[in-house]
Amino acid sequence: GGKLLHNPLPTTNNGTQLIQYHDDGGTNSRWQVADAGPNQVRFVSEYDGQVVDDFNNSLSDGAAVIQWPSNGGVNQDWTLVPVS
Repeated sequence: GGKLLHNPLPTTNNGTQLIQYHDDGGTNSRWQVADAGPNQVRFVSEYDGQVVDDFNNSLSDGAAVIQWPSNGGVNQDWTLVPVS
């Protein structure tokens, strides 16, 4: 519990794999939630404006989650699911 989605180092490099990390107060762990259509959101980095991206549009368990410039791909749209 208490971990955040974090851009390590931080870096503005496209394709940087994101990690979970403790809250160190940096903007590289801050994400704006943007509307991406019906029941979809996009997470936009406060640090560099890139978005959370499912690498290579993978459907496999354990696929890398990276930062990438917004390109309209469905692999950058996310659905929020309530915890039961």
